[in-house]
Amino acid sequence: MKKYNLFENDEGAVAVADIDTLKMNKELSERFLNHCLEEIDWIVNTVKTIKQDDEDVFNSLYRRSRLISGLSKIHHYQRLNLLLEVLVFCTDYLRHKIQYKASKRIPHNISYPINLITSALVQILNDQLK
Repeated sequence: MKKYNLFENDEGAVAVADIDTLKMNKELSERFLNHCLEEIDWIVNTVKTIKQDDEDVFNSLYRRSRLISGLSKIHHYQRLNLLLEVLVFCTDYLRHKIQYKASKRIPHNISYPINLITSALVQILNDQLK
């Protein structure tokens, strides 16, 4: 009796499809990591040149850090996601302080961790892109 296969696989076609999928995933990962670098650069430059009266900038800092944190979780970059969660906490705390006028300038106890986190993130991203 002849063996019956419900689905017959062409091994050559599967191998080519896997290679194409890997190339596409690598390109997407590279584009994502470059986008994260751009967002982190924006965050660093914004924190350096921030005007205290503009609450929209603080909200934007929080939203952008939250966005790349969520995207890094989706893309399974665990180390990146953990550091970005700390950055989200810092930007949310900063947003809260400014929103309730508890501070007239960015407190050192927030700007220092933000600088440490963003420099570590840039280093991790550059290592991933190599």
